[in-house]
Amino acid sequence: MYHLRERLAVAVQRTGLAHIILKASVGLPSSWQRLIVMTWHRVAKDLGCGFDRGVLSASPEQFDHQVSVLKEYCSLIDTTDIERYRDEGRPLPPNPALLTFDDGYRDNLTVALPILKKHHAKAVFFIPTGFMGVRRLFWWERISAIIARCRRSEIRLGYPAPLQFSLNDGVSRYEAERRLARVGKTYPRMDLTLFLTGLAEACEVPWDENMECSLADELILDWSGVRALVEDGMNVQSHGDSHRILPTISAEEVLSDLRTCRELLQAQTGLAQRVLAYPAGIGFVPGDPGYRAVEQAGFGLAFRLDGATCRMARISDWLNISRLCSTPGMTDERFLGYLAAPNYLA
Repeated sequence: MYHLRERLAVAVQRTGLAHIILKASVGLPSSWQRLIVMTWHRVAKDLGCGFDRGVLSASPEQFDHQVSVLKEYCSLIDTTDIERYRDEGRPLPPNPALLTFDDGYRDNLTVALPILKKHHAKAVFFIPTGFMGVRRLFWWERISAIIARCRRSEIRLGYPAPLQFSLNDGVSRYEAERRLARVGKTYPRMDLTLFLTGLAEACEVPWDENMECSLADELILDWSGVRALVEDGMNVQSHGDSHRILPTISAEEVLSDLRTCRELLQAQTGLAQRVLAYPAGIGFVPGDPGYRAVEQAGFGLAFRLDGATCRMARISDWLNISRLCSTPGMTDERFLGYLAAPNYLA
């Protein structure tokens, strides 16, 4: 399926259809415009040893070209433009596009920000606040770091369920990382500390706070870096405090986590916090207790990650706005085709 979509995207671009679609949509009324929300995580050439390869979104050169293409075909907007459209009916510019980053990786500041400034482009950085002060790794990065340091060819876990993984080669190790990350994303009410401690023990990898602090300093922004983004004109909004996958915890925990995130970000940046990107892009359906918790926490816009776009007039649920995601294997041709027809080529 991926290769078929790749070929279709290239065909859409090479035949000139992508250019025609994007240029023709400029004349559409605001309500008929598709909202393009692009997402990146890491922009880097070298991820560093032992870090999660799954969060690489683009190389610096690839990101530079992507921003250039977005500037050529789209009008870059901020979340406040979406709020004014929703609340006041203020029209959006042609082909509105919002640039977003999730998680607060350090290369967002050192690599992506200079490229954004070069193109006079603004982005929204969604920050998980629990990692900006206390220097610890994101839980999925800790999985990757442990697996990279493991010298065993096979491991067995007992929590949260009996699990067995082969670590014979690079392919099996990467697959083990992905499966372990899925465990973290899907098991309800899981004790993440117990899970990660058990993984380190099964892998026979010593783990201590000094090691984790050093890795976190290399990989993740701190509060001074977050404020530097704001000082350079970027928007910073909420991505939860713990980066727990919200549907896997109780509604009470969701409310507490999101309120903590809002308060910390507002205090550290001075920016009003009304916008949320769901951790891992996984949110709630209306009527779910977690959905009500998002509302109670004070958020009026929330973004999921589902590889789609929607016409502005068809957005009825402002706490489930679709986003697209860049990948390192996305060629320049596929990227343009992706912008023109994302719901078919994502």
